[in-house]
Amino acid sequence: MFRSLARVTRAFSSAPAAGAPKRTPLYDLHVASGGKIVDFAGWDMPVMYKESIIDSHHHTRDHVSLFDVSHMGQVRVFGKDSVEFMESLIPADIRSLPLKSAKLTMFLNERAGIMDDLMVSKRSETDLYVVVNAGCAEQDIGHMQRHAEAFRAKNKDVTVRPMPELALVAVQGPKAVDVLQQLIGSDAASQLSFMSGDVFSLSGVPCLVTRCGYTGLDGFEVSIVRDEAIRLT
Repeated sequence: MFRSLARVTRAFSSAPAAGAPKRTPLYDLHVASGGKIVDFAGWDMPVMYKESIIDSHHHTRDHVSLFDVSHMGQVRVFGKDSVEFMESLIPADIRSLPLKSAKLTMFLNERAGIMDDLMVSKRSETDLYVVVNAGCAEQDIGHMQRHAEAFRAKNKDVTVRPMPELALVAVQGPKAVDVLQQLIGSDAASQLSFMSGDVFSLSGVPCLVTRCGYTGLDGFEVSIVRDEAIRLT
């Protein structure tokens, strides 16, 4: 079993949220693996394990590691005007983005100031999958929902639906593709180009798999129903 790590560098803000910290579906796995739990953006997340951070770093770069990024906000934006809607919030050309491709972009405010970064995947011409940062998730989702309401007031068709029922895990490292191919049961993962994704069955569980990462190595992000994430990992 490869080591689990928590990604703690993607959110711009790590201020604790009010109330008790939230927990990802893999919280018990982190504790059982000796994870040192800290508050990160209102979530109980492991900052390190029994091994040193250097050991974990080398393990990822030489082999493969599993990152729990379930604290990120996953959002579905759909409707016939969903592409026009997203392009009103970000400086990216989503209309010409190939289907099943993803783009890293930014939310801009009314003065073109950067609010946060996000990932947008084009599942179809009327259905987008958006991932926002944990520390700014409430702000980002609220921003989208407020603008969607104003958009609908203009007789536009768009819905912004958060998906808290989903977990998100990332498989990162030079052997990431080997892990995904074993779970899929074919070489389909190796056929994905960088920043593209599709729905695959991983050990019988439907998942959205995107080839992307943040380690400078090969990797994938897997969006999966929370309860199934426990079994799959």
